[in-house]
Amino acid sequence: NARLYGQSRARQAWIEATRDIATEMLGTDEPAQALRLIAERALDLAAAESVVVAVPADNELVVVETAGNADLGSSAAPIPLQDNLIGAAFADGTPRRLDSGAGLAPLHTPVPSGPAMLLPLRTPDNIVAGVVVVLRPDGALAYTDDEVTMMAAFADQATLAWQLANTQRQMRDLDVLAERERIARDLHDTVIQRLFAVGLSLQGTRTRAVVPAVQKRLADTVDELQSVIGDIRSTIF
Repeated sequence: NARLYGQSRARQAWIEATRDIATEMLGTDEPAQALRLIAERALDLAAAESVVVAVPADNELVVVETAGNADLGSSAAPIPLQDNLIGAAFADGTPRRLDSGAGLAPLHTPVPSGPAMLLPLRTPDNIVAGVVVVLRPDGALAYTDDEVTMMAAFADQATLAWQLANTQRQMRDLDVLAERERIARDLHDTVIQRLFAVGLSLQGTRTRAVVPAVQKRLADTVDELQSVIGDIRSTIF
């Protein structure tokens, strides 16, 4: 009964964390902030000492976010995609649990590590966006299969929320670009044409003026309108 109760509480915490992280991600425009949220929530849910998030870059994995142990990953070298467990988890998209994280040499952990989990960040279309490495201290209980299953589901849901947040940000960027194009079109097709018409009208009026001072004033105004039109065109471009 105690074990079932503990599992129920853990699942409830996972559901709440997944809901909260989705809400927070959809409210941020920064991908780095989303990865930081994943690391921090994984740290709490897994009762871990340290969490590392690594994403692919130039045919290797680089540590982009950490949680828990502040020094972990601060000087981590890029992680190769071959010949190590983290690269293997990224390559095949399969979660792993380890009785000891001592074999995770690419992380250069500052202290010996205890049990660990490797959680791929999998998208619904089976693309792996990175790997979350969860580490417990020496002497801590090993992760169970249920915990790995739960945390893998959390990583998948967090990745989906991250992907939705990125898509939302891209759609907002497209909206901004579309609005800029509309403003540029209005400036070019309406404002510039009206200014040009005003300039032609003033130029025609100048030829009818008999006072030299008035002619000069009108000529200067026409030149100023030409300068304004040039400035607007530069702004459009």
